[in-house]
Amino acid sequence: VKNILLTTIAAVVLVGCGPSVGIHEAAKDGNIKAVKQHLAAGTDVNAEDHYKSTPLEFAAQGGHRKIVELLIAEGADVNANSKSGTPLHSAAIQDRSEIVELLIDEGADMDWKNMAGYTSWDLALMHGHKETAALLITKGADVNAKNDDGMTPLHFAANKKIAELLIANGAEVNAKKPFLGWSPLHSAISMNRKEIAKLLIVEGADVNAKHEDGATPLHVTATSDLNEIAEMLIAEGVDVNAKDNAGGTPLLRAVFKGNNEIAALLLVNGADVNLKITAWRLFRSAMRSAASGKMTLLDWANRNNRPETADLLRKHGGKTGEELK
Repeated sequence: VKNILLTTIAAVVLVGCGPSVGIHEAAKDGNIKAVKQHLAAGTDVNAEDHYKSTPLEFAAQGGHRKIVELLIAEGADVNANSKSGTPLHSAAIQDRSEIVELLIDEGADMDWKNMAGYTSWDLALMHGHKETAALLITKGADVNAKNDDGMTPLHFAANKKIAELLIANGAEVNAKKPFLGWSPLHSAISMNRKEIAKLLIVEGADVNAKHEDGATPLHVTATSDLNEIAEMLIAEGVDVNAKDNAGGTPLLRAVFKGNNEIAALLLVNGADVNLKITAWRLFRSAMRSAASGKMTLLDWANRNNRPETADLLRKHGGKTGEELK
């Protein structure tokens, strides 16, 4: 009995009297002492919590390199997949470039997709983590790879620094998203990412590229507040009277949106002020008389109580359908 008691006491002392926190929490908090106690006590290095996350995922997320190294040395699965993804996903989303490199060197799969369909590469780009993105490029990330939605990295780059990094490494500035046909320039404008849009224009993006509905980047800009981008597009030779598949021009969209500043810019640069509204889908509900082809932009502005827009159109030669008979 005495020998058994002494052995038990020695074991308790060896383990450090047992950890007071769970291994997941210890890994998350960077408590390497508690992690070691768990491992010495026989805790499964790949133990899953209720989200199927392992200690390695928490250590990677927190950037705790020594714990990451310890867990891997003890047999942690570098590709363990939880509801959040793998440890590599967690490290990338937190911009833990040092941990990202360590995990990849230990066999982490860069192409593994989380439940939302994103790779660690996607997450680094979407969150604007340049250091991690640059590292992943050195590890073989494809700057023109398309995700499940058909978008390339340049379509969803979070900021200018990421876009510059991608372009410097060969990203295609005119890549088209399948089915929708959106270019990176369409995407940047639609997401109000002015600095990226400016960069793309400077880098040679096609300013007349068309979306599947026929919209050019200028059509998209017309419904935004990106006046500077509209000016750049016009300076690059965009067609101010380009029509989408339903016959709508950028000016028509600006008028409908009530964006008088861009409307004025378009008018000064040759937009057709007396465009006949006949089939544009956004106006159908408001134009029963338009089927005859007599409704103009000025008619629409008057009917929808847009006096400032009407005055602007008049100033630039706008007329009603009756006046144009």
